[in-house]
Amino acid sequence: MRSTPFAVALLAGCFASSANAALSFSDDFSGPAINSFWWAPSTIGANTVTLENGRIVMTQSNYYDSGGLVLNFNVSGDFVATVDYSLIDWPAGNYERIGISTGFGAVERSQNPGWFDEAYVSDFQHNITTVGTTDTTGTLKMERTGSTLTGSFWNGTGWTFIGSYTHGTLLADAPLGLVLWNGYSVASLPIKVSFDNFYLSAPDMAPIPEPAAYAMFLAGLGLMGFVARRRRAD
Repeated sequence: MRSTPFAVALLAGCFASSANAALSFSDDFSGPAINSFWWAPSTIGANTVTLENGRIVMTQSNYYDSGGLVLNFNVSGDFVATVDYSLIDWPAGNYERIGISTGFGAVERSQNPGWFDEAYVSDFQHNITTVGTTDTTGTLKMERTGSTLTGSFWNGTGWTFIGSYTHGTLLADAPLGLVLWNGYSVASLPIKVSFDNFYLSAPDMAPIPEPAAYAMFLAGLGLMGFVARRRRAD
């Protein structure tokens, strides 16, 4: 992790925002262990979250399990978050969802046979937009401006818009993390993916008050999957 003024301020116990410019944090996961000051691995069921060869590796062996690497700080106000991903074991018909997630939704690289198949997905408060793809590696971006969340992916020369959603509740402080989950009733397993080169630009962060927040964060992913199934059935 490269040291930033924001990191120094946090280590000093200062959580005040900057009125003049956003502060940034990046992590290339090159250290000997996951940086526990910034991150909390969290899993439900048999999922795993590990640091391997300078990247975060997540696995899933049961469709109802989930796993994530959750920031220890909620983001406030406008922010931009990006991360590189790679699909290592990604069998056909797996119904998997990976990406950047908040309490309001996610920007994903996902698979859902019979609906959007292989695609980039923005799912903000269950308003789902997809862009078909065959990419097995790439970069995802989630951005909040005011009360609007936007999802994009890097196409090799620039950012491609996936979708956005505007609602007043999106102004609230939000947990942020990297996740792997299913949320559907069928799957072809096992799944293995990796994340690298996380970057966040944000004006302010606040410590998440309780470890229980991590479990709530992951439990919300299952609800997203349930609502998506209902929307598809309708």
